[in-house]
Amino acid sequence: MPVDLRQRPALFRALGSDEPPEAVETDGRMWKLREVFKHDSWAATALYEDNQESIVVKFNRKQPIGVLPMGWLGRWLAFREARAYSLLVKLRGVPASCRDVFVCGHQWPTAFAHRYIPGHPLAKDERPGSRFFDELETLVHAMHASDLAYLDLNKRENVIVSDEGMPVLVDFQIHFAAWRGFQKFPLMRWFTRQLQAGDLYHLQKLRVYHTICPEATAQLPIPWSSKLWRLIYVHPVQWLRRRLLVALRIRTGDGLACSEVEPEKAVRLAKDA
Repeated sequence: MPVDLRQRPALFRALGSDEPPEAVETDGRMWKLREVFKHDSWAATALYEDNQESIVVKFNRKQPIGVLPMGWLGRWLAFREARAYSLLVKLRGVPASCRDVFVCGHQWPTAFAHRYIPGHPLAKDERPGSRFFDELETLVHAMHASDLAYLDLNKRENVIVSDEGMPVLVDFQIHFAAWRGFQKFPLMRWFTRQLQAGDLYHLQKLRVYHTICPEATAQLPIPWSSKLWRLIYVHPVQWLRRRLLVALRIRTGDGLACSEVEPEKAVRLAKDA
């Protein structure tokens, strides 16, 4: 019997029952809403434009959980993502960040914005060529040279293929970068390198998947940091989260995002392909 899916309740939306605002102000310019990319528990991400160009604005969580306020989490997520972009400001392949975001004259403290680079998320069956992955590898190594671990290359939708065919990385929500002053401690440098090894593994996995064949990725050695992440998060936490969403009739089957009523844009594109 087919399941009657429903929209996400306010508890599972970063802005609750609200939607991203129709207009925002940043960098001294007004921007109008064009498209909502996704709206999940952590953030609502949308595309805004004026007469000249476009920006992407991420509105991190402000919706409380019961009586527990969550605005502090949204402010922290916006702050750390802005910090990541500031560390990588000179890198080709990382969009330039914008200044503070205002709505109706008031600063939105949980929001972060960056310039939009025209392109599309790397598709499952896309073959962008070896040069694309050479450029992506150069970008990843440059990020690592800035003492930052990306940690999210396992999500293909974070890799954007620009209209010029070049790689762009977005969404630094779960990155790791030690605070200045701690970066030179031997233990911290070792820890950062272990996390960066996970980036290189997922980079190689993407390269093999999209240039050789998907089955060949099974032969790649998995670093212990990635194995640990799967053990403590992917298997227990992600599984429980998906089961909860299925129990609430927000998703079906294995609880993948593609079974939602309104999945994020990258998932919608994959379904339409």
